[in-house]
Amino acid sequence: MDGNFHHRHRRSAGDCPLFYDPVYFLPKSQVNDVGQRIDTARKWPLRQCNMSVPDEAIDQCENSYEAANGKKQKAAMESFDDTGIMALICHHDIPLFFANIDTPGEQQKYSVALTEHLFSLIPLEANVVILYDVGCVLARSLMKYDILSPNLTSRIQFTTTAMHAYGHEWACQLIYNPRIIKGLGLSDGEGMERLWSRFIRLIGIEHSSLHQCRIWLIDRHAASVAKDMVIDLSDWLRHHLKKGIQEQASATQEVLDQCELDVSELWKQWSNQRATQLSTRAYAPAWLKKELNIVLALQTELDGSERALQGVRVIVEKGPASQCSLDALASLEHGHDWLLHKVDTLYSLLNIQDRFLELDGMSFEFVQTLLLT
Repeated sequence: MDGNFHHRHRRSAGDCPLFYDPVYFLPKSQVNDVGQRIDTARKWPLRQCNMSVPDEAIDQCENSYEAANGKKQKAAMESFDDTGIMALICHHDIPLFFANIDTPGEQQKYSVALTEHLFSLIPLEANVVILYDVGCVLARSLMKYDILSPNLTSRIQFTTTAMHAYGHEWACQLIYNPRIIKGLGLSDGEGMERLWSRFIRLIGIEHSSLHQCRIWLIDRHAASVAKDMVIDLSDWLRHHLKKGIQEQASATQEVLDQCELDVSELWKQWSNQRATQLSTRAYAPAWLKKELNIVLALQTELDGSERALQGVRVIVEKGPASQCSLDALASLEHGHDWLLHKVDTLYSLLNIQDRFLELDGMSFEFVQTLLLT
């Protein structure tokens, strides 16, 4: 599953009366209904769920990818009324369904609508693996919000595509990289890129076509591509069986033999590594930095108060001081003590010793200095 923002339609090109009922495109009303359901679900409190990947890691993935950013292409909407298309293909790279993107960015309603439509056509017992550039972000949304029924979400396994996986956080890759997930073998999910290469020559025509003509053009070309790929399916299977299973299995076994370690020991070490790198403590700097911002701001005020207090004390100690000077000194000391107490209180609320057992028993001053430096 993937979106492509090159297949746009200029607003100035206009439209024409409806003359064709698309075979591959989902109706606009169906996609919009899913979008309204998502908006409604997001207004409710988050579900309590145990995430395999720390939220901090997925947040960084979401910020890194254009597909996850629904606000990134708002400028394009001034010139284009359709900003792209999103497609769902099968494991053999044959196109199944399309959704027309007419909003800024690759909003989740398109991927959810395509997924839901697929499940409406397959057996109730069928499980589906979905390879998507930002599969980690979509998986988290479906877990935390009541967007799809539990019956559907329990039958979906999300992964990223192999090429895009390496742009994700390592903790995310441990769960969503198809090269690591058991059962996916050498499935890379890059069939979408191969499909888009078959649609390149349509891009220029689509920009200036009438709206309905653009949909007709993409839909008919998809039908032609699908027909050719079904005819060539036996060659596709033969190629993957030979180049994938046989050759790669031999190469993998050769690497294991050269390693000179027992496979069970390798699995044990790998399990320990995953457990460590998937821990929220591995992403502690991300959330600690956020929570320490207030403490750091108060610490800056505290340092300024300390300097002012020292200056007034020097003046008072040099000679007879007026009552105003003494009152100012007392006021500064009171304000300084209040700031010091507030910094200590906020720091204690971070609960550092419980989150980092290695720091248990160390003095407050040492831990505070360690985190603030």
